[in-house]
This record gives sequence, C-alpha cells and structure tokens, in this order.
Amino acid sequence: MIKTDTASILKEYRAGLEFKQNIDLFETVKSNENFFIGKQWEGVRSNGLPTPVFNFLKRVVLFTVASITSNDITINVEAANENNRADASILGAEINNIFDASGASALIREFLRDAAVRGDACLYTYWDIEDECVRSELLQNTRVFFGNVNERRIQKQPYIIVSSRVMKDALSEKLRDTGIYEPIEATDLAPELDRGDKATVLLKMWRDPETHTIWMTETLSGTVIRKPWERGCACIRWFGFRGTESRIPTTDRR
Repeated sequence: MIKTDTASILKEYRAGLEFKQNIDLFETVKSNENFFIGKQWEGVRSNGLPTPVFNFLKRVVLFTVASITSNDITINVEAANENNRADASILGAEINNIFDASGASALIREFLRDAAVRGDACLYTYWDIEDECVRSELLQNTRVFFGNVNERRIQKQPYIIVSSRVMKDALSEKLRDTGIYEPIEATDLAPELDRGDKATVLLKMWRDPETHTIWMTETLSGTVIRKPWERGCACIRWFGFRGTESRIPTTDRR
C-alpha cells in the first residue's frame, strides 16, 4: 500500500537521507567534484608549502565521455518479419525525432560525466502533458531516494522520491497561478526543509499495480501541495561508473 500522507513521505525521505549519509555519499560526491575541478587540496594546511595540482582526472573523464559520444547516437528498430518492415521504419524515424527534439545527445554527455564524477547518473524521462512531448531531465544521485535500496532494478522499486530545492518566490507564483496545487499556510511548513529563500519539494512516484501507469504526488516542506495524480508514462534510468573515485586514493595526499 503506497502512503501519500505528508508524515509518511517525510519519514521515507529522511530514511533515504540516512542511508546516503551512512554510505558517505554526500562527502564522496563533494570530494569527487572537487578533484574533478582541481580543488584537490581543500581542507589541507600546507603551512606555506606549495600545493601543486596536476588535474589529469578531468582530462581522463572528458576524453572518455568524448570517446563514447564522438558519433551521433541513433536508434534502429528492426521488424520481426517482412510484414512489419514499414511499421518498424516509421517507428524508428519517430523515435529518433523524439530523441533529437528532447536534446538527448547533449544530455547523454552530461549523463556520462555525472556517472564518472559523481559515481552514478540518473535520467528522468516523462511525457509533458502541457506541451505534449517527451521530456528528459538529469537528476543528481544525491536527490533521488529509492524505496528499496536492496533492489537494483529501477522498475521494481515500490516508489521513488525526488527532492528539489526551489526558490520560494518562483514557487509562490506557481502555486498561485496553476490552479492544480493545494493552498498552504506558512505555519504548515517543516522547519528543517524550509530555510532561507528556498524550500524543499518532494516528488513521490510509484507504479499502480493494476493499470501499471505512473502516479505522483508533491509535498512542499512537509505539506501536500498536489494530491496524487496519474502521470501515465515516466521512466528513470540509472547508471554507475565511478571513474573519478577509483583514482582519488592514488592522488590524495591528505
């Protein structure tokens, strides 16, 4: 039974945060990103000694990504028999049109970069009802929380939670103008999720066991702002590489 009340979603989110903290994901990602951009002596007291940086990691990662994506990526659809050859050709052409229109080629480069530097890459693809087209977004691995961390198959997850930090001013306009969100009061917000000029939005998604379609609900700092609705079609792809982390121990001098 999927829970959609705010207390349950917050509990699931905090459990996901605790798991990531236990595996030291946040510090690992920070360290990997620093090494990638050349900040390899952060936190080290050199006492006036030189701190040379030979940032070969960035060049290795970018070369690897470029090698993989040097040619344009296309999708081929083959017919199971001669009678379906024309349909396969039409389907293949349409898929490639969608692939190009969604900017997937550029996203794949960023996707591979994230996999190499952050350790994991996540691509979220869905059907945009308003614009009637396929959309794809890259999600940071520190923002995605799985319902069952022991299940490696994404499609078998009981639910997935995606967190976002959004500007309060922009969010206020969205809540007021769209008409699909629930009204909220400032006193309803959870203090630990509502600090400064930003607030945390949690998007929970799950698959309906009967219709097999994707359902979602949104909460803002502990308050439901959009009740469960049927998204229909959505997909999350996850890929791990860890091309940077495996090389840091040989270069770390702290």
